[in-house]
Amino acid sequence: MTHTRRYALVILLVLALPVSLLAQARSHAYAEVGAGATDVNGGGEWLVADSPVGVGGQVGLGWALLGALNVSYHLFARPAANYDVFATVGYMGLSSSEFSSHGVSLGGGGIYWVASRVGLRVDAFGFMPAKTTNNIRVEERSPSRYWGVRAGVAVGFR
Repeated sequence: MTHTRRYALVILLVLALPVSLLAQARSHAYAEVGAGATDVNGGGEWLVADSPVGVGGQVGLGWALLGALNVSYHLFARPAANYDVFATVGYMGLSSSEFSSHGVSLGGGGIYWVASRVGLRVDAFGFMPAKTTNNIRVEERSPSRYWGVRAGVAVGFR
C-alpha cells in the first residue's frame, strides 16, 4: 500500500466515525511543552458550526521551526463530560538552517476541562514527510524530527 493510499484510508476512517457522537469539544487556544520535533508549541482550534469537526493551526520551536494546519475530529465525548478526545490530520512543515521538510501529520490527544474555560491538554503526532531537503550527515540525523509528544494548558473561547 502506497503512502498516499494510507493517508487517504486514515482520513476516510476518521471522517466516517459516527457524527451522532456529540462532542464536548470547545474552540480553544493552547500552549504546550514537549519532546520530539519541537520543545514549545502553541496554537488554536475552531469548531465548525457546533459539529465535532475542527480546523486549527499551530507553531512550534525547538531544534526546528514547526508550522501546521490541521483538521480534527472529536471522538467519544458526551455533552456532560469534562473530557475531549480528538484525532488530527494535517499539513506540516519543519525548517531549520540545515533541514526543511513538509508533509502529512497524523495525531491525537485529549483535553480534560478542569474548569469551564481551562483545560489540561496532551497530544502526540507523527510526521510523514513528502519532501525533505537535508544538509545533515546521515550519522548525525535524529529520528526525533518525525514525532512529538506534548502537554500543556488549553483556554476555551467558545
